[in-house]
Amino acid sequence: MPTNNIDYNTHMFEESLHSVLAGLGLMAATSMADPAAATSMADPAAATSMADPAPAYDKIYNQAASHIMKNESLPRDPCRIYQDNKGNPTIGRGHLVTNNTRNIFNTLFGDKINFDSIRSGEDKLSLEQINKLFEYDLKRKIALAQRLVPDLFSLPDEIQIAIIDGVYRGDLSGSPKTLKLINARNFKEAAREYLDNKEYREAKKEKTGVAKRMEANARIYSKYADGKQSTPSVPAQSTTNTTKQYIIKPDDTLWKISRKLNTTVEDLQKKNPRVDPYKLQIGQKVNY
Repeated sequence: MPTNNIDYNTHMFEESLHSVLAGLGLMAATSMADPAAATSMADPAAATSMADPAPAYDKIYNQAASHIMKNESLPRDPCRIYQDNKGNPTIGRGHLVTNNTRNIFNTLFGDKINFDSIRSGEDKLSLEQINKLFEYDLKRKIALAQRLVPDLFSLPDEIQIAIIDGVYRGDLSGSPKTLKLINARNFKEAAREYLDNKEYREAKKEKTGVAKRMEANARIYSKYADGKQSTPSVPAQSTTNTTKQYIIKPDDTLWKISRKLNTTVEDLQKKNPRVDPYKLQIGQKVNY
């Protein structure tokens, strides 16, 4: 994560984030037509055998995209090469620029960009290309998470998100002991082991967002210690006595509505299963 951070929902990125949620998160089945193939693009070693996309996969993809975009801090110009908090060359939403990045860019963008100009800082990617790169990275990281935790999709949603978040940022994929404990469903010890590392201690000392993020993931693991399972929503919470309604206004999207109402796109979707996010109509009512 960059040292020169700004809030992720600045005016510059507000619409691009909505674009990702609408084009990727809220329509994962379209962009996930072949997640295994996307995983292998320009990186055959990362290929993972995966079943055809299922509702469970689409759901967790949506949640992971929303979660990471919400918590991944960005530099002032994420479309150009910048240094993360460790001094590594990075672009977009935490994509480390490595020797393989040239191949990835060629696969994703073809001759639309000059990789050497991007790497030197003379040129930059577009917001659309940054979003496409994020989609590619997230697919690969979910595939990697599934390889590291074979029964990933049988775990509670919160734990799936914590695992994908940790793999996306590298702190979980780099902790084989934590992964072993997770696969053994020993979440109490997994939470302790996850924070027992140099990266966390340094982040804690420097008071960076990395420490808070890792602590949040550790709390999720602890929450499900001793075989606890996710608690389903209580029907009474959705009765007319507690449910409020918002009237859709011009140019509204679920992303914008979630910000206005201090909620999440995921929560709005759960409370409005029959609402098509692509066909919102002025005057239409949504529950929140």
